[in-house]
Formats: sequence, C-alpha cells, structure tokens
Amino acid sequence: MLGYGLRKVIFEWPSPNEADPAGEFSQTRGYARAEAAARAAFVCIEFETGRDSPESMPALDSLGTAVACLGRFAEAEPVLAKALEISEKALGSEDPATPARSSDLALALDSLGRRREAIAVLEKAVETRERLYGGAGAARTAARAARPSERYSKFMK
Repeated sequence: MLGYGLRKVIFEWPSPNEADPAGEFSQTRGYARAEAAARAAFVCIEFETGRDSPESMPALDSLGTAVACLGRFAEAEPVLAKALEISEKALGSEDPATPARSSDLALALDSLGRRREAIAVLEKAVETRERLYGGAGAARTAARAARPSERYSKFMK
C-alpha cells in the first residue's frame, strides 16, 4: 500500500496535457516532483525492507538522478554511490544494471570536478559492459558519460 505522501505526490502531479501557457510545468519542476516521489518511495521501501535492501535500489537511483538533474550533484553523489553499492551486492558487478548505475555516479562525480574518481568508476563500467556485450556495449556506456553537461544542462534552465 502506498504511503500518504507518495499517493499525494503521484496523484496531484499535474498532467502534461494540461494547458501551461506560462511554462510553469518545466522540466525542472518535473524533476523536483520526481525527487519528491522518489524520496517518498524510498521512505516506504526503507520502512518495509530496510535501507540496504535490493528493493530500495530503484528508488535510490531515481532519487539520485532527479537530484542530479536539478544540479545538486553533491547531494546526488552519495545517493548514487549507495544505489551502486546495493546493485553490486544484490545483483553482482556483471548484471547489466550495475554499469548503468556506475555511469550515473561517474556523471555526478565529474560534475563535482572529481574527474579522476569519475574516470575510475567509468572505466570499471566500460570494462563490465565490454565483457557483457562486446565493443558496442562499452561504447554506449562511454558515450552516456562522455557529455555530462549535455545530459544535465537541459534540466538546469
């Protein structure tokens, strides 16, 4: 059963089909609502299964991504790192979801100016995807993290 806060965020979310002549329902506002929904989901999941449970991983990943899209990389980094840690423990480093979480963390680290850490995390993700999918998978992971400013800048207007 959804908690009250999560139901409130989800069901009071404005429809993208509603008229919005002033542009109030911007992507930034959407990510702020996504952050609230992910926080509420994480609280519910944490209560039911515990902070480090595999079930909390998608909510943490969504929360970290939403916060990063809002330009709050210092806040996003530990959340994305925790999602990656849980992913590696629960699914293993060879699961396809783990390199995707690694590249999200690398983007946040790079945006914080921690390029060496970002490169180390990304290299590990590229190696994993190369083992899983060959050169095309590694290229996809590298391309995803190659342009962090493009990925996040459209949300920070």
